Amino acid sequence: MIRPTMKNFIWSLVVVTLLAVSACCPCRKQKSTPKNQLPLLQTEWSLSHLHARGIVPEGNYWIVFESDSTFHGVGDCNRFFGSYSQTNGRLSIHENIGMTRMACPNGKQESEFLKMLSEADSYRIDGSTLMLLKEGEVIGVMEGKTAPESTGKEQ
Repeated sequence: MIRPTMKNFIWSLVVVTLLAVSACCPCRKQKSTPKNQLPLLQTEWSLSHLHARGIVPEGNYWIVFESDSTFHGVGDCNRFFGSYSQTNGRLSIHENIGMTRMACPNGKQESEFLKMLSEADSYRIDGSTLMLLKEGEVIGVMEGKTAPESTGKEQ
């Protein structure tokens, strides 16, 4: 009977662990652009995960990136707006985000949401899912729906 040595056992464990880790995130396997993929611009992106934690936001928590390099959205109860730049999957929210300053019941979560947006340096879209990344790691996940066009009139 052949007994595996401790070295062989450890190498086997390392290989199995690496295979498991590389297969754990199906979002990283997407290579082609699906036909139903939403665009970054003019899509209302609603928060579903913040810093790899599943959350059930008690506020609105959404953002829309406009084609004129501006964005607007809502946190817990405050509206915010600003400018951004994006090129080839890179994203940069510019400093000086404008915001209303109402006292929100969940202000800490709103601060974390805005921090996540400002820390993102790139993004990836898979269908209707926007993944915001920082140095290649997912820091936020948002679900999209086509934003209503702004006509300048109240409906």
